[in-house]
Amino acid sequence: TGNPKGVMLTHGNLYHNECLIKESFQLTSDAKVVCWLPQYHDMGLIGNILGTLFNGMTSILMSPLTFLKNPYLWLKTISDYRATHSGGPNFSYELCVKRIPDALLATLDLSCWQL
Repeated sequence: TGNPKGVMLTHGNLYHNECLIKESFQLTSDAKVVCWLPQYHDMGLIGNILGTLFNGMTSILMSPLTFLKNPYLWLKTISDYRATHSGGPNFSYELCVKRIPDALLATLDLSCWQL
């Protein structure tokens, strides 16, 4: 991995990307999104923050540090807000498996979460 490099994105690039995300995930304004990803991450900024604005969806934002300290809070937020969409890189799911006891998992209702 090298030094971070900036990439110029046009309005057209962002619009096209958001249209593809909307179509791929079948997003509507009824969707609720929980995001813990940092805003400097493409998935956090473009996929979640701009995506919720583009589609008129409800957005619930969490601090990345909150997620890293206690991944259960991510799943609890999805459950409590009845969020339909949320995601992260593979390590986030691995962290949940390793750090959340079965007893806490039993308190969640993730039936609203569309993967």
